[in-house]
Amino acid sequence: MVNAAPRTIVESPSPVSQSDLSMISPRTFVSAAFAFSISLSGATADVVFDEAVDGELSANPNAPTMVDVVAGSNTVNFTTDQQGDDRDIFTFNVAEGFELTGVILELFDTNSKDPNNLAFIGFSAGDVLGTDPLAPNPTPLLGYALVAEADSGTDIFSIMGQGGGSQGYDGPLGAGDYTFWAQETSLTVDDWSVTLVINELQAPCPADLDGDGVVNGADLGLFLGAWGTSPCKSDINGDGVCNGADLGEMLIAWGDC
Repeated sequence: MVNAAPRTIVESPSPVSQSDLSMISPRTFVSAAFAFSISLSGATADVVFDEAVDGELSANPNAPTMVDVVAGSNTVNFTTDQQGDDRDIFTFNVAEGFELTGVILELFDTNSKDPNNLAFIGFSAGDVLGTDPLAPNPTPLLGYALVAEADSGTDIFSIMGQGGGSQGYDGPLGAGDYTFWAQETSLTVDDWSVTLVINELQAPCPADLDGDGVVNGADLGLFLGAWGTSPCKSDINGDGVCNGADLGEMLIAWGDC
C-alpha cells in the first residue's frame, strides 16, 4: 500500500480591491507592464537605469547622469512631462573596441489627448550636452528625432542621424562618450524606454576581397586575377605584391570572417 503524501492547504490570496489598484501610479504600471512584455518575448536587454527605481535623471546639460553600459542591449526607462520643465539628460561611454549601432525606442507612451503628440530626443558627442536646452541649436548635436507613440518598437538610430541641422552620421559610432537628451514640449506626461545597442567591433578581414563577410572561392578568383601585379589591389599582407605569401594568408582566413 502506497501512503499518500500529506495534503498542503494553501490559502487563496485576498482579492485586490479597486482602491488598491488606484494606489498604483500609471508610471509604475507602465514600467511593470513593459518588463512583463520583455520577459514574454525572451528579449535579453538589460535595464541599466530606471527612474522608478534609481531616481530622477539629471536635467543639467553640464552634469548629466552617468549610466553604465555593457556590450549588448542597455535599456534606460524614464519619464518626461510638463511643458518641457522635465528634461532628462544622461551620458554613457562606449569602450574601445566597441561601437554604438542602434537606439531602439522600445516604448514611447504619452497621456496626451493627441495620439500623434511628438517628443524630442537627441544626442551629442562628449560627456556633457553640446547645446543649451533653453536655447537649443541642433548644430552641436550628432542627431535627433521627434517621436510619437507609433514609433514604439523601432530602431530610430538612422533616423536620428538625419536630423536637420545636426552633424549627422551614417552607420555605427565608435568609442567615446555620448550624451542623450529627451524632452516633452507640451502639457503631457511621457513614459520612455530606450535601448542603446553596443556591439564589439569586428576584426578586420583583409582576405575578404569582395566584402561579403566570407573568404571563399570568389575572393580566391579576385586574388588569382591579380597574381604577380605590383602595386596589387588584392594584396592581403600589405607588401604591395600578390604572391604566395598572400595566398597563405587567404587560406588561413578561409571561411566566415
